[in-house]
Amino acid sequence: MYAYDLTYTEKWKDVLGDKSQVLFLEGPSQTSKTTLSGVKLVYECMKSPKGQTYFMLSGESTPTLYRNFVEPDTAVTRLFPNVRHIGGGSEGGQRIEVDVSYEGEIETKKVFFVGYHNKNSAQKVLGSKPYMIFADEFNIAHKNFVQAVFTRVASVGTKLIATSNGDDPEKVFYSYLNQCRPTEKNEIDVPHTTMQQMEEVEPKENWTYYFFGLDDRPLATAEWIKRMMSMHPKGSFEFNSKVLGIRAITEGVLYAHLLTKMHDISFEKINIGAIKEVLVGIDVGGGAEKENRGKTVFCIAGYSTLYQRVVILDGGISKQIGHTETVREFNAFIDKWWKMFHHRLKAVYIDNAEPALIYAFQKGIKYPIDIKGSIKKTKLIDTRVRVTMKEQLIYKYRMLFVKETGAQIIKKNMGKVKGVNGVMLDEDELWNDVSDALDYSLTPRFKQLMKRK
Repeated sequence: MYAYDLTYTEKWKDVLGDKSQVLFLEGPSQTSKTTLSGVKLVYECMKSPKGQTYFMLSGESTPTLYRNFVEPDTAVTRLFPNVRHIGGGSEGGQRIEVDVSYEGEIETKKVFFVGYHNKNSAQKVLGSKPYMIFADEFNIAHKNFVQAVFTRVASVGTKLIATSNGDDPEKVFYSYLNQCRPTEKNEIDVPHTTMQQMEEVEPKENWTYYFFGLDDRPLATAEWIKRMMSMHPKGSFEFNSKVLGIRAITEGVLYAHLLTKMHDISFEKINIGAIKEVLVGIDVGGGAEKENRGKTVFCIAGYSTLYQRVVILDGGISKQIGHTETVREFNAFIDKWWKMFHHRLKAVYIDNAEPALIYAFQKGIKYPIDIKGSIKKTKLIDTRVRVTMKEQLIYKYRMLFVKETGAQIIKKNMGKVKGVNGVMLDEDELWNDVSDALDYSLTPRFKQLMKRK
């Protein structure tokens, strides 16, 4: 198969002819956004000025890029005779090369594979001057990479093609890509909720958005659309993202909405006598010395007599770096709760990966409270929509947060931890440390809580 064998719909032609600096293609899975963008990338290589030889093709990892852009029948290396794949062992790294003729002289455009799955991926972009970057499934890219890409767009005029399924609208990349706008011709295709989100920010000139629905797939049949519509349970993250292609209500957004609007309780309304025991979870942040990085977090959880309910009594974020200072701060933090619960405040659970901190607590805590190492348990209890035990406690109003204390810090940050497909994000940020501290306070009573799932 060659490129001229593909079916070129009106929308495909619109994208291929679009000269915008930023092109954002969003919508359900399997609507040929990746194939179209690959063709667009090769066209841009062939239309680029002489001397512009540096391009980037980015995805979750280089093996993923190989599977999507080298192996399939619709891979650009098969569609175009002047395009070839160069293996990773070669000088400069794994890439696709495109030969372009300028008045009979051949110039080779190099499209380097770049994985964007971790925070270090941004280093592959910073300082470079690519003519164009194609970011496939940009919604799952690490935020550092996203920010580095748009730095290149602004600073050196790099062109960008990005594809995405629907995702959590709070993700960093949407703060940039919501500045795109659909063409007048294609505006009618854009979901209402998506258009609302884009209209909340000022548009950027020469940044264009295209929405690809299931019927935008070339040669899509009614039977194929029906199969796609029945693929995932309606209302699940997968249905919203992969089938509808919308960003409206993914699990993470619903999760944050529930936490924001509900689950608060005034301390005076708590039946103190009904709290069977109190446990503390502690997680150590990776960057306590930096203002916006993760810090050591304390979380105090009280359990009702039959474990029907968990009340997050308090939470705190340490301002200390040293273990001894952290223990001293915790002693002051726990004072009022020890006076109130005494023998019911049974144990402090700390990440097993922090033996030095565990030892410091064992030696330095001023109350007779057990200090134990812990691991997180995040077992899925509903695999269809990827709900863990902790999340179901929230969905079923079995977890409450005291209004007047640092429990509100815990609640606020819990709304930020859900990522693509409901998986926890780990970006070395405060909300991850808060979530982990809460996990450590729940894990010791995991079995009892699960009995009522």
